[in-house]
Amino acid sequence: FLAGSRLGSEEDWIQFRHQVTTLVLATDMSLHFESLSKFQTQMVTKLDKGCARIEVLGNDKGMEMAIQMALKTADIGHCAMRLGSHIYWVAKLEVEFFRQGDLERKAGHPISPLMDREKTGTTHPSNQVGFFDVIVLPLYSAFVQAFPEASPLLDQLDINYSYWKHCTAKPDYAPPILDDLHWRIMEAFESSGQ
Repeated sequence: FLAGSRLGSEEDWIQFRHQVTTLVLATDMSLHFESLSKFQTQMVTKLDKGCARIEVLGNDKGMEMAIQMALKTADIGHCAMRLGSHIYWVAKLEVEFFRQGDLERKAGHPISPLMDREKTGTTHPSNQVGFFDVIVLPLYSAFVQAFPEASPLLDQLDINYSYWKHCTAKPDYAPPILDDLHWRIMEAFESSGQ
C-alpha cells in the first residue's frame, strides 16, 4: 500500500492518518461545545485582538483547529444551502435517523434523540430552530469571525432559520414527504434553466 506513494515514508503515512482521524473525530457532536469554545478562545479572540491571521494559523495547532472548524461547518453544510436543498437534506437525515432508531429498538437499546419515528424528528420546525440556535448559528458565526470571506453563508443561514421559525407558528405544519419534496425540488431546478 505504501510502496510508490507520493507521501514518502511510512512515518508520513502515520502522520497523515493521524491528521485525518483527528479531523474526522472533530465532527463528533459530543465534542462540539468543547471544540467551538477552544476555537473561539484560541483563534477568534486572538484575531479580535488584532493578531494577524498568519500568526494564528502559522503553527500546526492553529491550522489543525481551523481545518477542524471548516470540516464541522461542512458536516452541517446543508444548513447553509438554498432552502429547498436544505429541507431536502433535513428530510434525508430524518430517514437515516429513523432507520437507526428502528435498529436500536430492534436490538433492545435506548433510542437516541431524534431517532424515534414515534416522536418528532429532524423535520419538525422546533427541532430545527433549536439546532440552529444551539449549534448552527454559533458555529458559523465563530467561523465567519475568523474567516470573513465566508460571511455570505450567514445570509442563507438566516433565510433557512427564518423558514423554520415561521413554520413553528403554523399549527398545521406537516413534515415534507421525501419523494414528493425531491420531485418538487428537481422540477423547480429544471424550470429555473440551471
